[in-house]
Amino acid sequence: MKEMPVPVAAGSRQQSAQAPAFPAQREEQNPRGLGVRFQAGRLYALRAAVAAHGMRLGLTGAPLGTLLVVATELATNVIRHGGGEGSLRLYREGEFVACEVKDRGPGIANPDMAGSAQVAPTAGEGRGLWIVRQFTSDLRIDSSPSGTTITAMLPANRPAEQDA
Repeated sequence: MKEMPVPVAAGSRQQSAQAPAFPAQREEQNPRGLGVRFQAGRLYALRAAVAAHGMRLGLTGAPLGTLLVVATELATNVIRHGGGEGSLRLYREGEFVACEVKDRGPGIANPDMAGSAQVAPTAGEGRGLWIVRQFTSDLRIDSSPSGTTITAMLPANRPAEQDA
């Protein structure tokens, strides 16, 4: 099995086998998916990986752009509010592409209401989950004091690529 490289700090890398907090997704479980850890300073690399895998999973054009907005907003929330690092999984679930982000932060006080109301443009923060809710078919938030998992579902606009 090929190991997925895991960004850990600017200019350095380690293998997922050495990073037990957020193990990378195993390729045999989801050969076209993405499983990667991220932290501040690595969002560009994360966006590039999400774009490449999003295309393989059946997103093109505007839906692929939507995935990039959703993944960036969720990853930014992890960096700002969820402990500074997290993991992202991208996988196909039927006719949808799932973008799942996990952190080990303090949790969200009221996950069912998080992001349900539009935030004033003058507010310094608080728009991320509202934006994600506008772009997704379904948003699942599982939160506890030991961390949060958010899964955003986006409709695919073409079939996933088949392995040759």
